Amino acid sequence: MDTRRTGHGLGSTCAAPSYDEDAYGEDFADDHGVEAPERHIAVVRLNGFHEVRIIGEYFRRDIPVLFDVQDLDPADAKRVIDFASGAILGRRGDIQRVSNRVFLMLPPNTSVLTPQS
Repeated sequence: MDTRRTGHGLGSTCAAPSYDEDAYGEDFADDHGVEAPERHIAVVRLNGFHEVRIIGEYFRRDIPVLFDVQDLDPADAKRVIDFASGAILGRRGDIQRVSNRVFLMLPPNTSVLTPQS
C-alpha cells in the first residue's frame, strides 16, 4: 500500500488507496440506458378570453407557453396578459414579450438562451 502524505489535517499521514491501473480501461458506459425526458413548448393563438384556461393548464404542468393575442380586442388581450401575469407570480416563473402581441410564459427554472446571454 502506498503511504503518501495527504492534506487530511495538520501533519497527518494517511494511506492512499492503491488500485490496479489495468482494471480502469478505456471501456465507457453506453448512452443507451437513460433517456432524457421529452420537452415541449405549447403554442397557443387565442381567439377569445374564454380560451385563457388553455395557457393556464399548460403552464401549471411546467410547460413553457408561447401565446398570441393578435386576434383579440385590446380589452381581452389585456385580460389575458393579466391572467398570465398572475399565473407567473403564483408559480414564480417569468414572462417575456416576443413581439408586439406575442408572449412567452416560462415555468420556474426555465430561461431563454440568446447569443448575448
